[in-house]
Amino acid sequence: MNAPATPLQNHQRSFRQRPLFPRYLFGLACLITLIILFYALENWRGKRAWEKCRRDLEAEGAVLDWGAYVPAPVPDNQNVFKAPRMQEWFVRGGAPEGAKSSSQYFAEQKPYQPNPTNLLLAVVQIVASNSLPDVQAGNGRFRLEDPATPSQIQALLDSTTGPGLIGTTGIKLVARSPEQIQAVRLLIESEQPLSTKAIRTFITSNLSQSLSSGHGRVVVETAGTNLFHITLSPAPRSAADYLEGTEGLSANINFLRDALQRPYARMEGDYQHPEARPIPNFITVRTVAQLLAQRTQSYLLLGQPEPALRELTTLHELPRLLHDTTASGKTLTLVAAMIDVAITGVYTATIADGLRLHAWGETQLASLQQQLVDIDLFAPLSESLQAERAGVCRFLETTGPGQIGKTFFQGGPNVRLWDKLQDKGYLLLELAPRGWVYRNMASVALLKQKALGILDSTNQIASPRKADELERETEVMLSHASPYTYLAGSVVPNFLKAFQTTAKQQAMASAALTACALERFRLAHGQYPDKLEQLQPQLIPQIPHDPIGGQPLKYRRTEDGQFLLYSIGWNEKDDGGVAGKSPVEGDWVWGASQW
Repeated sequence: MNAPATPLQNHQRSFRQRPLFPRYLFGLACLITLIILFYALENWRGKRAWEKCRRDLEAEGAVLDWGAYVPAPVPDNQNVFKAPRMQEWFVRGGAPEGAKSSSQYFAEQKPYQPNPTNLLLAVVQIVASNSLPDVQAGNGRFRLEDPATPSQIQALLDSTTGPGLIGTTGIKLVARSPEQIQAVRLLIESEQPLSTKAIRTFITSNLSQSLSSGHGRVVVETAGTNLFHITLSPAPRSAADYLEGTEGLSANINFLRDALQRPYARMEGDYQHPEARPIPNFITVRTVAQLLAQRTQSYLLLGQPEPALRELTTLHELPRLLHDTTASGKTLTLVAAMIDVAITGVYTATIADGLRLHAWGETQLASLQQQLVDIDLFAPLSESLQAERAGVCRFLETTGPGQIGKTFFQGGPNVRLWDKLQDKGYLLLELAPRGWVYRNMASVALLKQKALGILDSTNQIASPRKADELERETEVMLSHASPYTYLAGSVVPNFLKAFQTTAKQQAMASAALTACALERFRLAHGQYPDKLEQLQPQLIPQIPHDPIGGQPLKYRRTEDGQFLLYSIGWNEKDDGGVAGKSPVEGDWVWGASQW
Protein backbone atom coordinates (compact mmCIF):
# COMPACT_ATOMS: atom_id res chain seq x y z
CA MET A 1 0.00 0.00 0.00
CA ASN A 2 1.29 3.45 -1.03
CA ALA A 3 1.82 6.05 1.58
CA PRO A 4 -0.47 9.12 1.49
CA ALA A 5 0.87 12.09 -0.51
CA THR A 6 2.26 14.91 1.46
CA PRO A 7 0.79 18.46 0.99
CA LEU A 8 3.92 19.45 -0.95
CA GLN A 9 3.49 16.52 -3.35
CA ASN A 10 -0.18 17.42 -3.91
CA HIS A 11 0.75 20.99 -4.73
CA GLN A 12 3.44 19.88 -7.18
CA ARG A 13 1.05 17.44 -8.88
CA SER A 14 -1.65 20.19 -9.20
CA PHE A 15 0.88 22.59 -10.68
CA ARG A 16 1.99 20.02 -13.28
CA GLN A 17 -1.64 19.39 -14.35
CA ARG A 18 -2.53 23.11 -14.66
CA PRO A 19 -1.87 24.75 -18.14
CA LEU A 20 1.06 27.09 -18.21
CA PHE A 21 -1.26 29.78 -19.84
CA PRO A 22 -5.01 29.79 -19.04
CA ARG A 23 -7.11 29.06 -22.08
CA TYR A 24 -9.28 32.14 -21.73
CA LEU A 25 -6.21 34.34 -21.61
CA PHE A 26 -4.90 32.63 -24.71
CA GLY A 27 -8.19 33.28 -26.50
CA LEU A 28 -8.15 36.90 -25.40
CA ALA A 29 -4.62 37.33 -26.66
CA CYS A 30 -5.63 35.89 -30.02
CA LEU A 31 -8.60 38.21 -30.21
CA ILE A 32 -6.45 41.24 -29.40
CA THR A 33 -3.94 40.17 -32.00
CA LEU A 34 -6.66 39.80 -34.62
CA ILE A 35 -8.08 43.23 -33.75
CA ILE A 36 -4.64 44.79 -34.02
CA LEU A 37 -4.09 43.09 -37.37
CA PHE A 38 -7.56 44.18 -38.53
CA TYR A 39 -6.92 47.81 -37.59
CA ALA A 40 -3.47 47.73 -39.15
CA LEU A 41 -4.78 46.23 -42.36
CA GLU A 42 -7.78 48.60 -42.62
CA ASN A 43 -5.57 51.60 -41.87
CA TRP A 44 -3.10 50.53 -44.55
CA ARG A 45 -5.80 49.81 -47.11
CA GLY A 46 -7.65 53.05 -46.37
CA LYS A 47 -4.53 55.21 -46.58
CA ARG A 48 -3.51 53.45 -49.78
CA ALA A 49 -6.98 53.99 -51.32
CA TRP A 50 -6.89 57.69 -50.44
CA GLU A 51 -3.39 58.18 -51.82
CA LYS A 52 -4.36 56.51 -55.09
CA CYS A 53 -7.54 58.59 -55.30
CA ARG A 54 -5.53 61.74 -54.67
CA ARG A 55 -2.93 60.88 -57.31
CA ASP A 56 -5.60 60.11 -59.89
CA LEU A 57 -7.53 63.32 -59.24
CA GLU A 58 -4.42 65.49 -59.23
CA ALA A 59 -3.47 63.93 -62.57
CA GLU A 60 -6.80 65.27 -63.86
CA GLY A 61 -5.92 68.74 -62.59
CA ALA A 62 -7.72 68.66 -59.25
CA VAL A 63 -6.20 70.69 -56.40
CA LEU A 64 -6.78 68.95 -53.07
CA ASP A 65 -4.36 70.96 -50.93
CA TRP A 66 -6.35 73.25 -48.63
CA GLY A 67 -3.46 75.71 -48.52
CA ALA A 68 -4.10 76.53 -52.17
CA TYR A 69 -7.50 77.95 -51.21
CA VAL A 70 -6.35 80.17 -48.36
CA PRO A 71 -6.75 83.76 -49.63
CA ALA A 72 -3.57 85.79 -49.70
CA PRO A 73 -3.38 88.92 -47.50
CA VAL A 74 -4.28 92.19 -49.22
CA PRO A 75 -3.53 95.83 -48.29
CA ASP A 76 -6.05 97.18 -45.80
CA ASN A 77 -6.91 100.17 -48.00
CA GLN A 78 -7.86 97.78 -50.83
CA ASN A 79 -9.88 95.35 -48.70
CA VAL A 80 -13.68 95.70 -48.54
CA PHE A 81 -13.71 94.16 -45.07
CA LYS A 82 -11.22 96.73 -43.74
CA ALA A 83 -13.60 99.57 -44.60
CA PRO A 84 -15.55 100.94 -41.61
CA ARG A 85 -18.15 98.53 -40.21
CA MET A 86 -17.88 95.92 -42.96
CA GLN A 87 -16.32 93.18 -40.79
CA GLU A 88 -18.77 93.97 -38.00
CA TRP A 89 -21.84 93.92 -40.24
CA PHE A 90 -21.11 91.22 -42.79
CA VAL A 91 -18.95 88.58 -41.07
CA ARG A 92 -20.53 86.11 -38.67
CA GLY A 93 -19.27 86.84 -35.19
CA GLY A 94 -17.66 90.08 -36.35
CA ALA A 95 -19.79 92.30 -34.13
CA PRO A 96 -18.58 93.06 -30.57
CA GLU A 97 -20.17 90.97 -27.85
CA GLY A 98 -23.41 92.53 -26.68
CA ALA A 99 -23.85 94.63 -29.84
CA LYS A 100 -27.21 94.62 -31.57
CA SER A 101 -27.82 92.32 -34.51
CA SER A 102 -26.00 93.59 -37.58
CA SER A 103 -29.10 93.10 -39.75
CA GLN A 104 -30.86 95.74 -37.63
CA TYR A 105 -28.60 98.36 -39.16
CA PHE A 106 -30.54 97.84 -42.39
CA ALA A 107 -34.05 97.46 -40.98
CA GLU A 108 -36.59 100.26 -40.94
CA GLN A 109 -36.52 102.17 -37.69
CA LYS A 110 -40.24 102.84 -37.99
CA PRO A 111 -41.78 99.88 -39.80
CA TYR A 112 -44.85 100.60 -41.89
CA GLN A 113 -48.14 100.11 -40.10
CA PRO A 114 -50.80 99.37 -42.74
CA ASN A 115 -54.18 101.01 -42.38
CA PRO A 116 -56.43 98.43 -40.69
CA THR A 117 -59.27 99.57 -42.94
CA ASN A 118 -59.45 97.77 -46.25
CA LEU A 119 -58.74 99.87 -49.32
CA LEU A 120 -61.90 100.33 -51.38
CA LEU A 121 -61.18 99.67 -55.06
CA ALA A 122 -64.64 99.48 -56.62
CA VAL A 123 -68.36 99.72 -55.92
CA VAL A 124 -70.21 97.12 -57.99
CA GLN A 125 -73.94 97.38 -58.63
CA ILE A 126 -75.87 94.51 -60.25
CA VAL A 127 -78.62 95.70 -62.61
CA ALA A 128 -81.08 93.97 -64.89
CA SER A 129 -80.05 93.66 -68.51
CA ASN A 130 -83.07 95.67 -69.71
CA SER A 131 -82.67 98.48 -67.16
CA LEU A 132 -82.03 102.06 -68.21
CA PRO A 133 -78.47 103.38 -68.12
CA ASP A 134 -77.48 104.71 -64.71
CA VAL A 135 -75.95 108.15 -64.98
CA GLN A 136 -74.07 107.51 -61.73
CA ALA A 137 -72.25 104.51 -63.13
CA GLY A 138 -69.44 106.76 -64.17
CA ASN A 139 -66.76 104.18 -64.95
CA GLY A 140 -68.54 101.61 -67.05
CA ARG A 141 -71.41 99.22 -67.63
CA PHE A 142 -70.64 95.57 -68.38
CA ARG A 143 -72.47 92.37 -69.20
CA LEU A 144 -71.76 89.44 -66.93
CA GLU A 145 -71.81 86.96 -69.80
CA ASP A 146 -69.41 88.97 -71.98
CA PRO A 147 -66.00 87.23 -72.09
CA ALA A 148 -64.31 90.63 -72.32
CA THR A 149 -65.82 91.88 -69.06
CA PRO A 150 -63.11 90.57 -66.65
CA SER A 151 -60.23 92.12 -68.62
CA GLN A 152 -62.09 95.42 -69.00
CA ILE A 153 -62.81 95.60 -65.27
CA GLN A 154 -59.23 94.59 -64.56
CA ALA A 155 -57.95 97.50 -66.64
CA LEU A 156 -60.16 99.92 -64.70
CA LEU A 157 -58.97 98.60 -61.34
CA ASP A 158 -55.34 98.76 -62.47
CA SER A 159 -55.80 102.38 -63.49
CA THR A 160 -57.29 103.08 -60.06
CA THR A 161 -54.33 101.85 -58.06
CA GLY A 162 -51.65 102.63 -60.63
CA PRO A 163 -48.72 100.27 -61.24
CA GLY A 164 -47.93 97.83 -58.45
CA LEU A 165 -45.12 95.44 -57.60
CA ILE A 166 -44.52 92.72 -55.03
CA GLY A 167 -41.47 93.46 -52.87
CA THR A 168 -38.96 90.77 -51.92
CA THR A 169 -40.33 90.71 -48.36
CA GLY A 170 -43.88 90.26 -49.64
CA ILE A 171 -45.04 93.86 -49.20
CA LYS A 172 -47.23 95.39 -51.91
CA LEU A 173 -45.79 98.56 -53.40
CA VAL A 174 -47.89 100.87 -55.59
CA ALA A 175 -47.16 104.13 -57.33
CA ARG A 176 -50.02 106.00 -55.64
CA SER A 177 -50.70 106.63 -51.99
CA PRO A 178 -54.02 105.35 -50.55
CA GLU A 179 -55.28 108.94 -50.44
CA GLN A 180 -54.82 109.24 -54.20
CA ILE A 181 -56.79 106.08 -55.00
CA GLN A 182 -60.41 106.78 -55.90
CA ALA A 183 -62.78 103.81 -56.06
CA VAL A 184 -64.48 103.17 -59.39
CA ARG A 185 -68.22 102.56 -59.73
CA LEU A 186 -69.21 99.68 -61.99
CA LEU A 187 -72.55 98.41 -63.27
CA ILE A 188 -72.77 94.73 -64.18
CA GLU A 189 -75.79 93.54 -66.14
CA SER A 190 -77.35 90.25 -65.09
CA GLU A 191 -80.55 88.48 -66.02
CA GLN A 192 -81.23 87.74 -62.36
CA PRO A 193 -80.11 89.10 -58.99
CA LEU A 194 -76.76 87.72 -57.89
CA SER A 195 -75.87 86.56 -54.42
CA THR A 196 -72.78 87.65 -52.58
CA LYS A 197 -71.39 84.16 -53.14
CA ALA A 198 -71.95 84.45 -56.90
CA ILE A 199 -70.23 87.83 -57.06
CA ARG A 200 -67.39 86.58 -54.90
CA THR A 201 -66.99 83.58 -57.21
CA PHE A 202 -66.98 85.86 -60.24
CA ILE A 203 -64.35 88.15 -58.71
CA THR A 204 -62.26 85.27 -57.41
CA SER A 205 -62.19 83.35 -60.67
CA ASN A 206 -61.60 86.36 -62.90
CA LEU A 207 -59.90 89.10 -60.94
CA SER A 208 -58.44 88.00 -57.61
CA GLN A 209 -55.32 86.27 -58.91
CA SER A 210 -54.26 89.26 -60.97
CA LEU A 211 -55.10 91.76 -58.27
CA SER A 212 -53.48 89.85 -55.43
CA SER A 213 -50.32 89.27 -57.42
CA GLY A 214 -49.86 93.00 -57.68
CA HIS A 215 -51.47 94.28 -54.52
CA GLY A 216 -53.14 92.31 -51.72
CA ARG A 217 -55.94 89.93 -50.83
CA VAL A 218 -59.20 90.74 -52.62
CA VAL A 219 -62.27 90.95 -50.38
CA VAL A 220 -65.88 91.12 -51.62
CA GLU A 221 -68.37 92.62 -49.15
CA THR A 222 -72.13 93.24 -49.35
CA ALA A 223 -72.98 96.95 -49.19
CA GLY A 224 -76.72 96.80 -49.89
CA THR A 225 -79.23 95.22 -52.22
CA ASN A 226 -77.37 94.19 -55.36
CA LEU A 227 -74.50 96.39 -54.19
CA PHE A 228 -70.99 95.15 -53.42
CA HIS A 229 -67.62 96.59 -52.41
CA ILE A 230 -64.33 95.21 -53.77
CA THR A 231 -61.51 95.97 -51.37
CA LEU A 232 -57.86 95.10 -50.81
CA SER A 233 -56.64 93.83 -47.45
CA PRO A 234 -54.30 95.16 -46.31
CA ALA A 235 -53.99 98.44 -48.14
CA PRO A 236 -50.87 98.46 -50.34
CA ARG A 237 -47.91 100.64 -49.43
CA SER A 238 -47.02 103.58 -51.60
CA ALA A 239 -43.53 103.71 -53.10
CA ALA A 240 -42.98 107.20 -51.73
CA ASP A 241 -43.86 106.02 -48.22
CA TYR A 242 -41.40 103.13 -48.42
CA LEU A 243 -38.58 105.38 -49.57
CA GLU A 244 -39.36 107.83 -46.77
CA GLY A 245 -39.44 105.00 -44.24
CA THR A 246 -36.01 103.71 -45.33
CA GLU A 247 -34.33 107.09 -45.84
CA GLY A 248 -32.75 106.80 -42.41
CA LEU A 249 -30.76 103.81 -43.70
CA SER A 250 -29.13 105.80 -46.50
CA ALA A 251 -26.00 106.50 -44.46
CA ASN A 252 -25.41 102.78 -43.88
CA ILE A 253 -26.08 102.02 -47.54
CA ASN A 254 -23.52 104.66 -48.48
CA PHE A 255 -20.96 103.04 -46.13
CA LEU A 256 -21.54 99.80 -48.01
CA ARG A 257 -21.46 101.46 -51.42
CA ASP A 258 -18.13 103.14 -50.67
CA ALA A 259 -16.61 99.91 -49.31
CA LEU A 260 -17.57 97.98 -52.44
CA GLN A 261 -15.40 100.32 -54.49
CA ARG A 262 -12.35 98.55 -53.09
CA PRO A 263 -10.89 95.89 -55.40
CA TYR A 264 -10.45 92.99 -52.93
CA ALA A 265 -12.49 91.29 -50.21
CA ARG A 266 -10.81 89.22 -47.50
CA MET A 267 -12.53 88.48 -44.20
CA GLU A 268 -10.41 88.45 -41.08
CA GLY A 269 -10.12 85.05 -39.41
CA ASP A 270 -8.36 81.70 -39.12
CA TYR A 271 -7.95 80.17 -42.58
CA GLN A 272 -5.52 77.42 -41.61
CA HIS A 273 -8.33 75.26 -40.26
CA PRO A 274 -11.24 74.85 -42.71
CA GLU A 275 -13.83 74.42 -39.98
CA ALA A 276 -12.73 77.68 -38.32
CA ARG A 277 -12.59 79.90 -41.41
CA PRO A 278 -14.66 83.11 -41.31
CA ILE A 279 -18.21 82.87 -42.65
CA PRO A 280 -20.30 85.72 -44.09
CA ASN A 281 -23.30 86.90 -42.12
CA PHE A 282 -25.91 85.57 -44.52
CA ILE A 283 -28.84 87.11 -42.62
CA THR A 284 -27.45 90.62 -42.99
CA VAL A 285 -26.62 90.05 -46.65
CA ARG A 286 -30.19 88.89 -47.28
CA THR A 287 -31.64 91.87 -45.39
CA VAL A 288 -29.57 94.31 -47.44
CA ALA A 289 -30.51 92.59 -50.71
CA GLN A 290 -34.22 92.90 -49.88
CA LEU A 291 -33.81 96.54 -48.88
CA LEU A 292 -31.97 97.49 -52.08
CA ALA A 293 -34.42 95.61 -54.31
CA GLN A 294 -37.48 97.26 -52.73
CA ARG A 295 -35.92 100.72 -52.89
CA THR A 296 -35.21 100.07 -56.58
CA GLN A 297 -38.81 99.01 -57.15
CA SER A 298 -40.06 102.13 -55.39
CA TYR A 299 -37.98 104.44 -57.56
CA LEU A 300 -39.18 102.58 -60.66
CA LEU A 301 -42.83 103.00 -59.64
CA LEU A 302 -42.23 106.72 -59.18
CA GLY A 303 -40.62 107.04 -62.61
CA GLN A 304 -37.11 107.76 -61.29
CA PRO A 305 -34.81 105.34 -63.18
CA GLU A 306 -31.48 106.93 -62.26
CA PRO A 307 -31.72 106.48 -58.46
CA ALA A 308 -33.25 103.05 -59.18
CA LEU A 309 -30.10 102.14 -61.14
CA ARG A 310 -27.91 103.36 -58.26
CA GLU A 311 -29.63 101.05 -55.77
CA LEU A 312 -29.67 98.14 -58.21
CA THR A 313 -25.96 98.57 -58.97
CA THR A 314 -25.20 98.17 -55.27
CA LEU A 315 -27.34 95.01 -55.24
CA HIS A 316 -25.32 93.74 -58.20
CA GLU A 317 -22.08 94.25 -56.25
CA LEU A 318 -23.42 92.78 -52.99
CA PRO A 319 -22.33 89.14 -53.65
CA ARG A 320 -18.71 90.27 -53.27
CA LEU A 321 -19.35 90.12 -49.52
CA LEU A 322 -20.03 86.39 -49.73
CA HIS A 323 -16.55 85.21 -50.61
CA ASP A 324 -12.92 86.09 -50.39
CA THR A 325 -11.66 87.74 -53.57
CA THR A 326 -7.95 88.45 -53.84
CA ALA A 327 -5.44 88.74 -56.65
CA SER A 328 -4.97 84.95 -56.49
CA GLY A 329 -8.65 84.19 -57.10
CA LYS A 330 -11.81 83.45 -55.11
CA THR A 331 -12.61 81.17 -52.20
CA LEU A 332 -16.16 80.56 -51.02
CA THR A 333 -18.41 77.91 -49.56
CA LEU A 334 -21.25 76.17 -51.36
CA VAL A 335 -23.76 77.97 -49.13
CA ALA A 336 -22.23 81.31 -50.11
CA ALA A 337 -22.32 80.34 -53.78
CA MET A 338 -26.03 79.56 -53.52
CA ILE A 339 -26.74 82.84 -51.71
CA ASP A 340 -24.92 84.51 -54.61
CA VAL A 341 -27.31 82.71 -56.97
CA ALA A 342 -30.32 83.86 -54.94
CA ILE A 343 -29.19 87.49 -54.94
CA THR A 344 -28.67 87.32 -58.70
CA GLY A 345 -32.24 86.05 -59.00
CA VAL A 346 -33.51 89.07 -57.03
CA TYR A 347 -31.36 91.36 -59.17
CA THR A 348 -32.65 90.05 -62.52
CA ALA A 349 -36.27 89.94 -61.26
CA THR A 350 -35.99 93.63 -60.31
CA ILE A 351 -34.68 94.42 -63.79
CA ALA A 352 -37.75 92.61 -65.16
CA ASP A 353 -40.01 94.79 -62.96
CA GLY A 354 -38.57 97.90 -64.58
CA LEU A 355 -38.97 96.43 -68.06
CA ARG A 356 -42.64 95.60 -67.42
CA LEU A 357 -43.21 99.19 -66.32
CA HIS A 358 -41.12 100.52 -69.26
CA ALA A 359 -39.38 102.57 -66.58
CA TRP A 360 -35.78 102.07 -67.75
CA GLY A 361 -34.34 104.57 -70.21
CA GLU A 362 -31.63 104.06 -72.81
CA THR A 363 -28.83 105.12 -70.45
CA GLN A 364 -29.89 102.80 -67.64
CA LEU A 365 -30.45 99.86 -70.00
CA ALA A 366 -26.95 100.20 -71.44
CA SER A 367 -25.49 100.29 -67.91
CA LEU A 368 -27.47 97.23 -66.88
CA GLN A 369 -26.18 95.33 -69.90
CA GLN A 370 -22.61 96.08 -68.84
CA GLN A 371 -23.38 94.59 -65.43
CA LEU A 372 -25.24 91.57 -66.77
CA VAL A 373 -22.59 90.55 -69.26
CA ASP A 374 -20.17 89.83 -66.39
CA ILE A 375 -22.52 87.54 -64.44
CA ASP A 376 -21.09 84.03 -64.25
CA LEU A 377 -22.72 81.80 -61.65
CA PHE A 378 -21.07 78.59 -62.80
CA ALA A 379 -17.54 79.63 -61.84
CA PRO A 380 -18.37 80.37 -58.15
CA LEU A 381 -20.29 77.09 -57.87
CA SER A 382 -17.36 75.16 -59.34
CA GLU A 383 -14.85 77.00 -57.13
CA SER A 384 -16.93 76.34 -54.02
CA LEU A 385 -17.09 72.60 -54.75
CA GLN A 386 -13.32 72.47 -55.17
CA ALA A 387 -12.61 74.50 -52.03
CA GLU A 388 -15.09 72.55 -49.91
CA ARG A 389 -13.64 69.25 -51.12
CA ALA A 390 -10.14 70.31 -50.08
CA GLY A 391 -11.44 71.67 -46.77
CA VAL A 392 -13.41 68.53 -45.87
CA CYS A 393 -10.50 66.27 -46.74
CA ARG A 394 -8.07 68.35 -44.68
CA PHE A 395 -10.46 68.37 -41.73
CA LEU A 396 -10.94 64.60 -41.82
CA GLU A 397 -7.23 63.96 -42.26
CA THR A 398 -6.07 66.18 -39.40
CA THR A 399 -8.89 65.64 -36.89
CA GLY A 400 -9.25 62.79 -34.41
CA PRO A 401 -12.30 60.48 -34.45
CA GLY A 402 -13.77 62.02 -31.30
CA GLN A 403 -13.71 65.54 -32.70
CA ILE A 404 -15.11 64.37 -36.03
CA GLY A 405 -17.99 62.78 -34.16
CA LYS A 406 -18.68 65.97 -32.25
CA THR A 407 -18.75 67.88 -35.53
CA PHE A 408 -20.98 65.58 -37.58
CA PHE A 409 -23.32 63.92 -35.14
CA GLN A 410 -25.94 64.90 -32.63
CA GLY A 411 -24.94 66.54 -29.38
CA GLY A 412 -22.57 69.13 -30.81
CA PRO A 413 -19.22 69.72 -29.13
CA ASN A 414 -20.31 68.40 -25.71
CA VAL A 415 -21.64 64.91 -26.38
CA ARG A 416 -22.69 63.02 -23.27
CA LEU A 417 -21.79 59.37 -22.77
CA TRP A 418 -25.42 58.25 -23.02
CA ASP A 419 -25.80 60.14 -26.32
CA LYS A 420 -22.67 58.43 -27.60
CA LEU A 421 -24.07 55.02 -26.74
CA GLN A 422 -27.35 55.80 -28.54
CA ASP A 423 -25.72 57.24 -31.66
CA LYS A 424 -24.37 54.35 -33.72
CA GLY A 425 -22.60 56.76 -36.03
CA TYR A 426 -20.77 58.36 -33.16
CA LEU A 427 -19.71 54.98 -31.80
CA LEU A 428 -18.62 53.96 -35.28
CA LEU A 429 -16.27 56.93 -35.43
CA GLU A 430 -14.97 56.40 -31.91
CA LEU A 431 -14.09 52.78 -32.62
CA ALA A 432 -13.42 52.85 -36.36
CA PRO A 433 -9.99 52.31 -37.88
CA ARG A 434 -8.37 55.44 -39.20
CA GLY A 435 -8.41 53.83 -42.62
CA TRP A 436 -12.18 54.16 -42.76
CA VAL A 437 -11.84 57.93 -42.48
CA TYR A 438 -9.45 57.85 -45.43
CA ARG A 439 -11.98 55.78 -47.36
CA ASN A 440 -14.62 58.44 -46.69
CA MET A 441 -12.22 61.15 -47.86
CA ALA A 442 -11.86 59.27 -51.15
CA SER A 443 -15.66 58.95 -51.46
CA VAL A 444 -16.13 62.69 -50.88
CA ALA A 445 -13.39 63.62 -53.35
CA LEU A 446 -14.73 61.34 -56.10
CA LEU A 447 -18.34 62.46 -55.70
CA LYS A 448 -17.41 66.11 -55.92
CA GLN A 449 -15.19 65.41 -58.92
CA LYS A 450 -18.21 63.92 -60.68
CA ALA A 451 -20.26 66.94 -59.62
CA LEU A 452 -17.69 69.25 -61.19
CA GLY A 453 -18.12 67.31 -64.44
CA ILE A 454 -21.74 68.51 -64.61
CA LEU A 455 -20.54 72.05 -65.30
CA ASP A 456 -18.63 73.37 -68.26
CA SER A 457 -17.56 76.59 -66.57
CA THR A 458 -15.55 77.76 -69.56
CA ASN A 459 -18.57 77.72 -71.88
CA GLN A 460 -21.21 78.18 -69.15
CA ILE A 461 -23.14 75.03 -69.98
CA ALA A 462 -24.71 72.56 -67.55
CA SER A 463 -25.57 68.92 -68.24
CA PRO A 464 -28.88 67.86 -66.66
CA ARG A 465 -28.24 64.27 -67.73
CA LYS A 466 -24.98 64.08 -65.76
CA ALA A 467 -26.63 65.75 -62.78
CA ASP A 468 -29.47 63.25 -62.77
CA GLU A 469 -27.00 60.37 -63.02
CA LEU A 470 -25.00 61.69 -60.07
CA GLU A 471 -28.20 62.14 -58.06
CA ARG A 472 -29.15 58.51 -58.61
CA GLU A 473 -25.63 57.33 -57.80
CA THR A 474 -25.59 59.37 -54.59
CA GLU A 475 -28.98 58.01 -53.52
CA VAL A 476 -27.79 54.44 -54.04
CA MET A 477 -24.62 55.10 -52.08
CA LEU A 478 -26.44 56.69 -49.15
CA SER A 479 -29.15 54.01 -49.08
CA HIS A 480 -26.57 51.26 -48.51
CA ALA A 481 -24.89 51.84 -45.16
CA SER A 482 -21.14 51.41 -45.39
CA PRO A 483 -18.29 52.47 -43.12
CA TYR A 484 -16.53 53.69 -46.27
CA THR A 485 -19.25 56.23 -47.12
CA TYR A 486 -20.88 57.05 -43.79
CA LEU A 487 -19.16 60.42 -43.38
CA ALA A 488 -19.48 61.18 -47.09
CA GLY A 489 -23.25 61.08 -46.73
CA SER A 490 -23.06 63.80 -44.08
CA VAL A 491 -21.01 66.24 -46.16
CA VAL A 492 -22.38 65.67 -49.68
CA PRO A 493 -25.00 68.36 -50.42
CA ASN A 494 -28.09 68.22 -52.61
CA PHE A 495 -26.18 68.56 -55.87
CA LEU A 496 -29.25 68.33 -58.09
CA LYS A 497 -31.07 71.29 -56.55
CA ALA A 498 -27.90 73.38 -56.50
CA PHE A 499 -27.23 72.79 -60.20
CA GLN A 500 -30.86 73.31 -61.23
CA THR A 501 -31.12 76.61 -59.36
CA THR A 502 -27.78 77.87 -60.61
CA ALA A 503 -28.51 76.92 -64.23
CA LYS A 504 -31.92 78.61 -64.13
CA GLN A 505 -30.62 81.85 -62.66
CA GLN A 506 -27.77 81.88 -65.17
CA ALA A 507 -30.40 81.48 -67.89
CA MET A 508 -32.39 84.36 -66.40
CA ALA A 509 -29.27 86.54 -66.31
CA SER A 510 -28.71 85.79 -70.00
CA ALA A 511 -32.39 86.51 -70.68
CA ALA A 512 -32.16 89.80 -68.75
CA LEU A 513 -29.18 90.87 -70.85
CA THR A 514 -31.15 90.05 -74.01
CA ALA A 515 -34.34 91.72 -72.70
CA CYS A 516 -32.48 94.97 -72.03
CA ALA A 517 -31.24 94.99 -75.63
CA LEU A 518 -34.79 94.24 -76.82
CA GLU A 519 -36.13 97.19 -74.83
CA ARG A 520 -33.49 99.47 -76.33
CA PHE A 521 -34.58 98.28 -79.77
CA ARG A 522 -38.20 99.06 -78.91
CA LEU A 523 -37.31 102.53 -77.71
CA ALA A 524 -35.49 103.20 -81.00
CA HIS A 525 -37.94 101.54 -83.43
CA GLY A 526 -41.29 101.50 -81.65
CA GLN A 527 -41.54 97.70 -81.64
CA TYR A 528 -39.56 94.59 -80.80
CA PRO A 529 -37.48 92.90 -83.53
CA ASP A 530 -38.59 89.85 -85.47
CA LYS A 531 -35.32 88.07 -84.69
CA LEU A 532 -32.65 88.41 -82.03
CA GLU A 533 -30.01 88.80 -84.73
CA GLN A 534 -31.38 92.30 -85.40
CA LEU A 535 -29.89 93.37 -82.05
CA GLN A 536 -26.35 92.76 -83.24
CA PRO A 537 -23.94 94.44 -83.13
CA GLN A 538 -25.29 97.86 -82.19
CA LEU A 539 -27.26 96.84 -79.10
CA ILE A 540 -25.48 93.66 -78.04
CA PRO A 541 -22.12 92.27 -79.24
CA GLN A 542 -23.16 88.63 -78.95
CA ILE A 543 -26.52 86.99 -78.30
CA PRO A 544 -26.29 85.07 -74.98
CA HIS A 545 -26.69 81.32 -75.21
CA ASP A 546 -28.90 78.97 -73.26
CA PRO A 547 -26.87 77.32 -70.44
CA ILE A 548 -28.86 74.15 -71.14
CA GLY A 549 -27.55 72.79 -74.42
CA GLY A 550 -25.61 75.87 -75.46
CA GLN A 551 -27.97 76.95 -78.24
CA PRO A 552 -29.39 80.52 -78.47
CA LEU A 553 -32.26 81.39 -76.16
CA LYS A 554 -35.67 80.89 -77.77
CA TYR A 555 -37.39 84.10 -78.88
CA ARG A 556 -40.46 85.20 -80.78
CA ARG A 557 -42.57 88.32 -80.99
CA THR A 558 -46.17 87.76 -79.89
CA GLU A 559 -49.39 88.94 -81.50
CA ASP A 560 -49.97 91.58 -78.81
CA GLY A 561 -46.70 93.29 -79.67
CA GLN A 562 -44.79 91.81 -76.74
CA PHE A 563 -42.23 88.98 -76.86
CA LEU A 564 -41.54 85.53 -75.47
CA LEU A 565 -37.99 84.69 -74.35
CA TYR A 566 -37.02 81.44 -72.68
CA SER A 567 -34.57 78.63 -72.00
CA ILE A 568 -35.53 75.04 -72.81
CA GLY A 569 -35.07 74.19 -69.13
CA TRP A 570 -33.92 71.13 -67.22
CA ASN A 571 -35.89 68.66 -69.33
CA GLU A 572 -33.78 69.76 -72.35
CA LYS A 573 -36.94 69.99 -74.46
CA ASP A 574 -38.52 72.99 -76.14
CA ASP A 575 -42.05 73.19 -74.68
CA GLY A 576 -42.95 76.24 -76.73
CA GLY A 577 -42.40 78.74 -73.94
CA VAL A 578 -44.75 77.06 -71.46
CA ALA A 579 -43.38 77.39 -67.92
CA GLY A 580 -43.40 74.37 -65.64
CA LYS A 581 -44.57 73.99 -62.06
CA SER A 582 -41.34 72.38 -60.88
CA PRO A 583 -37.63 72.64 -61.67
CA VAL A 584 -37.76 69.71 -64.11
CA GLU A 585 -40.93 70.65 -65.98
CA GLY A 586 -41.48 73.01 -68.87
CA ASP A 587 -39.36 75.91 -70.08
CA TRP A 588 -37.64 78.60 -68.03
CA VAL A 589 -39.53 81.65 -69.24
CA TRP A 590 -38.28 85.20 -68.78
CA GLY A 591 -40.68 87.13 -66.56
CA ALA A 592 -42.76 84.06 -65.58
CA SER A 593 -43.59 83.20 -61.98
CA GLN A 594 -40.74 81.40 -60.21
CA TRP A 595 -41.09 77.79 -59.00
